[in-house]
Amino acid sequence: MILQFFPLIKMPDGVPLKRFSPNRNTAVIGMIFLIVIIVLIVLAATGVFGGKPSRSTEAIFVAGGKGNDTLLWSNDGETWNRGGGTVFSGEGRFVKYYRSEEIWLAAGSDDSSDTTILWSSDGKTWNTVDSGGFSTGTGANDGGFAIAYDKFSGNWVAVGESDDPNNTLQWSGDGKNWRESSSGGFTARGINVIFDEVEQLFVAVGIDDDNNATIKRSTDGKTWFNSSSGSVTFGAGPDGGGVSVGTKNQ
Repeated sequence: MILQFFPLIKMPDGVPLKRFSPNRNTAVIGMIFLIVIIVLIVLAATGVFGGKPSRSTEAIFVAGGKGNDTLLWSNDGETWNRGGGTVFSGEGRFVKYYRSEEIWLAAGSDDSSDTTILWSSDGKTWNTVDSGGFSTGTGANDGGFAIAYDKFSGNWVAVGESDDPNNTLQWSGDGKNWRESSSGGFTARGINVIFDEVEQLFVAVGIDDDNNATIKRSTDGKTWFNSSSGSVTFGAGPDGGGVSVGTKNQ
């Protein structure tokens, strides 16, 4: 090694260092190599290199639909099982897992109002909400339709059908207790809702008698305002069906 050609290396205060040790150098190189290997294993497990990420717990897929079984779950996407507990009697329209809160939420139609929004801790067994919910019935226009989550405030917003406009937009801080919006709900029903993290804004679409009210916005999920899109609106009576948000590279 290069350092072996130098008999001694002097410290600034004149105290000599020990002669270079090949064994010590080998141990240091081995330690660095081990650290590099560990880092590479961790990166590979998280999918940085495009491979399949590892998972410390079993996968749970949940699907909602209409028929004899409105909520199904699977560990592999191939073999499906009936959801347990209380499920929709009409149709499961929306389902999503919120990892930060460790809760599943679903929206759909049912003969009972507290079963138009359901929650689950494991995606397998479902529970009715403690309060809130939408109109009862199993028709295409009944019940809940969609849910969005604001991770900054910790509030969810659900949209659905109700005779009370403020009940077409409901909010919750825990996913189990739902309250009607303070103002600005749809006169018929809410169809879809999203939350944008950049603008920190909820946007919902639905059916309203006012063509300027088929798109609504809210910063807190509680108080809603009609869109002010001028001459570009959906018609009164017909509903807005979908809403999304994206970004454009500058």
